[in-house]
Amino acid sequence: MTSIEITILQRFKGGLVNFIDELIQWLPEDEDLIGTRILINDQIPIEEIMKKFIEHIKPYRESIEKREEKFFLNDPQIFSKVKKQNSVLSLRKLWENPEFSKDDKNKAWMWMDFFIKCIDLYEKNVKKL
Repeated sequence: MTSIEITILQRFKGGLVNFIDELIQWLPEDEDLIGTRILINDQIPIEEIMKKFIEHIKPYRESIEKREEKFFLNDPQIFSKVKKQNSVLSLRKLWENPEFSKDDKNKAWMWMDFFIKCIDLYEKNVKKL
């Protein structure tokens, strides 16, 4: 693994853990989020998570760029794909939560922008996925 690939994956993982931390703040009653954080931070190789994001988030690039709510409402279920069990986190559930403010939604969009940028950097700098 090259130093560029390591750096990209470290930043991606750090961002993903921070995103999960924000989700825990937004949805403190959702106990599954803590388990998701542990899986992502300590148990699942970050390369595997990146590949799942490429497979399940990248196809929504245009919806993310245009801020189309269908991205969240259709719920790509990226976290259930990572865990390979029942859905750990439903983006639709998050988006429809009445406690999830417009400001929170803007932050969620900014996180999706970050993940798309990480995907682009990763694909540009890694020869073979």
